[in-house]
Amino acid sequence: MEQPNVHNEKVKYIIECLIFASEVPLTIEKIKDVLEDKSKKELKELEESLVAPLEESDYGKASQVTPWIIAAVNGLSPFLISLFIIIPLWLEQAGVNLPLPLGPLETGISFAFLAILFLGIFLGRISGTFWLWSGLRAVLIGLATAGIIFMIGSKS
Repeated sequence: MEQPNVHNEKVKYIIECLIFASEVPLTIEKIKDVLEDKSKKELKELEESLVAPLEESDYGKASQVTPWIIAAVNGLSPFLISLFIIIPLWLEQAGVNLPLPLGPLETGISFAFLAILFLGIFLGRISGTFWLWSGLRAVLIGLATAGIIFMIGSKS
């Protein structure tokens, strides 16, 4: 008695994979072409059993947790990068003399462009483009943006 249930679970898994992988809506006939050993009635019953609450499934659990993870990453990333950039200014204000060739403001600006460079390199690596060119392009865009802000700010 347990064997058909296990088999049906495997077939349900195959149908779910077909549904998620398909670029167009699937009909029973198209699914039947893939699962040749199932009758149309059996496939209809399996299709109806697929329409179930997803709260307890892995997909349902992931859909509840994922927004929190994305929110944490989107909130913490800019915060941590801004801390990295502002640390030289805080250390200078606290009286810690850093043995750096630049002043604290220039060091903070250098840290900002270093963060932009690493972000460009990271984006280049995940997009499959040449990582160095992507990093340098990000720095050039950052320099152009800083120049525009400086020109607008000096006119005021």
